[in-house]
Amino acid sequence: MRNRGKTPRAATAIVIAAALLTACTGPAPEPSPTEAMNGPTASATPTLTPSVDSAVAATEAAVLEAYRGYWAVKVRVYADPTQPVPPELEVYAIDTALTDVGTAQLTFQSNGIKVVGEPSLDPRVSGIVTGAETTATITDCVDGSSWTPVYVATGKSAAAPGMESRLTTTSTATYFVDRWTIQTSTVDREAPC
Repeated sequence: MRNRGKTPRAATAIVIAAALLTACTGPAPEPSPTEAMNGPTASATPTLTPSVDSAVAATEAAVLEAYRGYWAVKVRVYADPTQPVPPELEVYAIDTALTDVGTAQLTFQSNGIKVVGEPSLDPRVSGIVTGAETTATITDCVDGSSWTPVYVATGKSAAAPGMESRLTTTSTATYFVDRWTIQTSTVDREAPC
């Protein structure tokens, strides 16, 4: 029988909310004159609490793992767009991020293009929002200088003239079912990095 305790989503939300509350608390109150003269009372004894920072770091690591998994599958799909999209893409992507990969695959396939090499990623979790839906924002400077679209028939570059090779990408991850997944991923062609 399944444990009916808190779900990982709820636990993550609680940890992140605790981190946010901890960050917003002010300095400790000044001791009363009695405490200053006689030392702290039993009620003023410090207590040990688990580190909220380590929980936030673990959440960020899980988000980045999903993001890197999403990119790894995307690179494989674009390297040979004639092959079916691997089912593990659905492990890392949902909604718009999932359909965008399929749409790009069909575009590459119909134009006889594949993408060779691999991009260089430098993702950072730039925000986590808790609530009814726990989400995280990932900001990345994707360097595509070693990831080039080419025409399959000729091997010549299919890149648009003057296209920047390093572009800012903003993605949204959501805690979906039992794991972090990428929900949206948008390249800002006007924001080289």
